[in-house]
Amino acid sequence: PGQPSIDYAYVDGSGVVGFINPVSQPFCDRCDRLRLTADGQFRNCLFSTTDWDARTLLREGGSDEELQGLLAACVGAKHFSHGIGTEAFQRPSRAMYQIGG
Repeated sequence: PGQPSIDYAYVDGSGVVGFINPVSQPFCDRCDRLRLTADGQFRNCLFSTTDWDARTLLREGGSDEELQGLLAACVGAKHFSHGIGTEAFQRPSRAMYQIGG
């Protein structure tokens, strides 16, 4: 529950494998996830072209309230669709392995 993958159990019961298919089976309208990259950037979607810089904020002594504001801005900017397959879609500048996807 609450995960975007479609899970399949092995016939012998030894495990489960899950697949996330964001293009053929988008789940953007119910996505509640953020991602924190290894270099301290928040992303509200793997396909986002915008980062929210938590690293600089924290290194400069930002307050809890400022961090809450950064997170609120990141969440508030989530789109209802990643837009893949539309003319408006822009590829992110980072590959998924660079983001943690």
